Amino acid sequence: MILWLCAIRPYSAEQLATLLGRQMTALKTNHLNPLREQEGLLRYTHPEVINHPEQAYLTTETGRAWLAEKGIRL
Repeated sequence: MILWLCAIRPYSAEQLATLLGRQMTALKTNHLNPLREQEGLLRYTHPEVINHPEQAYLTTETGRAWLAEKGIRL
């Protein structure tokens, strides 16, 4: 769900937490950070400034390929 949403447009951690009914800290720790750091499926919109006030997540090309493998069309 996260990859699909972030493939459509960038979402901040707060926005994703609200949409998914999750706590932001847990969402970042358990999902967003692993998808970005370990899997390379998400990226920051402002990678040069981690705490940028408009920081958001986008699905990478690797993430888009993963979605396509699962039959999810964008």
